[in-house]
Amino acid sequence: MALRQHNIINVNDQLEHTSDVVFLFKNDVLHDCNIAAVKLLGLTSKQQLVNAKPWHFAPRHQIDGMTSKQKAKQKLNACLLYGQQRFLWLYQGADKALHWFDVVLSKINYGGYTCIQARVRAANHTFVKFGSASELVESQLEADNYYYQLLAQHKAIIDASAIVSKTDKLGIISYVNNNFCQISGYRSDELIGRRHSIVNHSDMPKHVFKELWQTINRGNIWQGVIKNRKKDGSYYIVKTTIAPILDKSGEITEFISMRDDITDLYRKDKTIERQNKDLNSGLFNSYKLRQDLEQGHSCHLAVFQASDLVDIQNAYDISEYQQVLAEFARLLVSNLPNDYKIYRFNETLFVVMTEGSTFFNLFVKHCRLLQTKLEQVEFQTQENSFSLNLTAGLSQWQKNRDLLACARMALASAEESHQKLVVFTSENSIHSRLINTIDWTKKLKQALSTDGIVIFGQHIYDRRFNKRSTEVLMRYYEPASQSYVSPIEFLPSAKKAKIYPLLTQVVVNKAFEYFSDNSECFSINLSKADILDDETVRLIINGVVQYRIAHRVTFELVESENYDLDDQQFLSFLLKLRALGCRIAIDDFGSGYSNFEYLTRLPIDVIKIDGSLIKQIANNRKHQIVVKTIVNFCRELEVDVVAEYVANEAILSQVKKLDIDLLQGYYFHQPQALIC
Repeated sequence: MALRQHNIINVNDQLEHTSDVVFLFKNDVLHDCNIAAVKLLGLTSKQQLVNAKPWHFAPRHQIDGMTSKQKAKQKLNACLLYGQQRFLWLYQGADKALHWFDVVLSKINYGGYTCIQARVRAANHTFVKFGSASELVESQLEADNYYYQLLAQHKAIIDASAIVSKTDKLGIISYVNNNFCQISGYRSDELIGRRHSIVNHSDMPKHVFKELWQTINRGNIWQGVIKNRKKDGSYYIVKTTIAPILDKSGEITEFISMRDDITDLYRKDKTIERQNKDLNSGLFNSYKLRQDLEQGHSCHLAVFQASDLVDIQNAYDISEYQQVLAEFARLLVSNLPNDYKIYRFNETLFVVMTEGSTFFNLFVKHCRLLQTKLEQVEFQTQENSFSLNLTAGLSQWQKNRDLLACARMALASAEESHQKLVVFTSENSIHSRLINTIDWTKKLKQALSTDGIVIFGQHIYDRRFNKRSTEVLMRYYEPASQSYVSPIEFLPSAKKAKIYPLLTQVVVNKAFEYFSDNSECFSINLSKADILDDETVRLIINGVVQYRIAHRVTFELVESENYDLDDQQFLSFLLKLRALGCRIAIDDFGSGYSNFEYLTRLPIDVIKIDGSLIKQIANNRKHQIVVKTIVNFCRELEVDVVAEYVANEAILSQVKKLDIDLLQGYYFHQPQALIC
């Protein structure tokens, strides 16, 4: 019975001064007691009690016929289950005399341990000794009545407040209370005699029940949350406690289960989770992001753009897209600190938030590392593997700053400047550029509905200064200043707003209408976006046929657009135009890295040399060499050449020396409105 001194838990000083006898048990082992307990037991030191068990100071059997060991274990377990127990206990002293104790057990948390405190008082505060068998029998009857009344009270309270059932060792139901019947939808006669699995729900993992049965069959108490199935097929959620019931010999005979209905709480939590979570990725959603931002707590934000996800979604089976998305979301979470929050804002945007107390430079470092790591990942599906490119915009906490808007502005700047990551600062021009785009979008939409998009024309001449054609140019009419604005000011905004094809359609309609009333040749500029827009293509083809102008119209392709020479839609459109009798030109040839392959693979009739080469050609020998090379190449292919931006006599003289066929520029003609 000896136990080393360092294993003893000291009792609070206040217990040493109470007249009550106090013991502290952990499980069924005595860990400490007060001085009153030592005196009661007729001992001289606490050390004589260390590691003792309650039945060591009791007769073999209690008055109710249970062994002292069995009864002690039963009461200690019941106290752990219900929190408190009160009962009579027969104690046997060193002199073999028997004494009645009134025992109150209470579950307490003491020094980090779950312990049981036992307060012991003798009946009438004196020890009652039994000198005869008749006295012992009479006391047993009193004890039996006491226990019966106590159990009846306990049962009434439990039945009123809990969902209760009992089963045998095989799980066959032997008792259910009214609460069990009400929540399950079964009558008691439909349950008693059936296995408890009658209310099992298929959503519950099998390993939970395996662990449950292992626990209670070892004589221990099991606690957990279980989803059960009602008779009508619906479900209910219960917080459950299951404990074994022991017979007089300490063997398990039955199991009793007590439950609290937490279905409403569970559904509320699930509703909140559904409101706050993106179902496809498992990340927080945009609703949750806005909620968190509205709280106004200091934080830093990063917005990541994974635009490749849309391509995967559109081009592959939805299951492959979902696999990639799920893995991408998992890697976002696993490669960032645990206190970072991650949101799926939309199809391609993901937001990372950290507390404002985080050093911003550290946040930037984490985002760069995340970006680098995820771009190195090959996302494997059953059929394919994919890689993702990420662009990021970051914003640092500042009071009264719209962090999300600033992070998205930084992202827009990163995409525009072809950078991987941009941090928003008040000094950069991100905000002003975006405001400019918004303003132009509003103006252009208004212009489309009020005939504010007009066409201008600039003539093209041959070497003898005969007018050969007119290039149709787009202009925006500014009502406030009553002036016309060149597309260089608003085309980037129009493309971002996805209204550029609408502007082209206005120009095409007005050009066809204007030139249908005369016999002049003319040309119209087309971008890659125009050719990929079905409505614009249909408008052009139908208009060429309707107005019978195919032999007079040239369509100029902007060379800087980097057309895909293997794009069948693009090639089909050009071939249709040629079949109708239209001419095809490449505009701005020589800008950037010109692709001479265009001239060999596309049905090109005309090239227009970019103004950047012509403007300086009078004084720049390198430009002269480049232009001469282009002209000679086109001569061999029988392609006409136009020199744009001929603005003065010096430029004109030089382009004539290079034997360029057609001329265009302010030296000959400034653009003017074409009024239908």
